[in-house]
Amino acid sequence: MRIRPGRFVTATVAMSAVLTLSACVLPDLLGGANSALASTARSTHTINVTNADNGRSFRLHLNDRLVLTLAGPARYVWTMPFASNTAVLKRTSGNSGSTATATFLAVKKGVSTVSAAGNPSCRPACMAPSRLFRIAVTVVH
Repeated sequence: MRIRPGRFVTATVAMSAVLTLSACVLPDLLGGANSALASTARSTHTINVTNADNGRSFRLHLNDRLVLTLAGPARYVWTMPFASNTAVLKRTSGNSGSTATATFLAVKKGVSTVSAAGNPSCRPACMAPSRLFRIAVTVVH
């Protein structure tokens, strides 16, 4: 007898039959590698991003974290990094300053851009240009 996903079977069986059922049928009940239960077993990853990654693209899976740290150059103050699509990337922490940090959680499939601006603290007198940091993020299952 083949048990299909989504069907419930109630039976009273001996302990050896339960062990056999667990070993032989449980993977089929979980739907194999394509089931939602199987995909939740994937461990989450943290991607660390710095100034050097400006302009790059990143691919995250649901529940992965992206940790961004922007620092320098001297005399520059960074805005708090933000995501263009907060339905896809949720900022869970962040700060601005000479070193700006932010942590984002991938909460939904889709695309988002993470951006921040570095402005010289001597502006406008020193005429130094602002710096734009931007990365593209795609969240997949």
